[in-house]
Amino acid sequence: MQARKSVGFAAPVAAEQMLFIGRGLDFTLTTDQELHKVFDGGTCIPTRVYVLGRAGEVVNAWRRFWKLAYHEDRCVGGLHASRCKTGPTIVAGSYAWAGLQARCLLAPPLVPLARVIAATALYLSLITPSAAACTADIFVSGLVID
Repeated sequence: MQARKSVGFAAPVAAEQMLFIGRGLDFTLTTDQELHKVFDGGTCIPTRVYVLGRAGEVVNAWRRFWKLAYHEDRCVGGLHASRCKTGPTIVAGSYAWAGLQARCLLAPPLVPLARVIAATALYLSLITPSAAACTADIFVSGLVID
């Protein structure tokens, strides 16, 4: 019998798993809130962001701006791999969290696919907080590289 030749490289199939978890994150704060690393390994590719267990309402608030116009507060901010809105971005800093459902999966375009990150935590960094009290749990899943 003749040995078979390898034609190419076949990457092993990796199962998606939970990478980072943030419980009880407060959408009225603009300080960085940490999502803790829950996987073994050093680098990963985040692929999905889930928001679960929302309590309260993430709402738009209308405020008077120089007594001439109104400014809409949309609870805007993103998920980053470093504090102070630096490092690789997982959810764009311009994302409006207003109108979140009690359970939802953020649309895939919000998570840049195939972005390998080496982070020990992720941070929810809001530019504009929610006008009403609101907390939620955020889960980030993806592939572990090593």
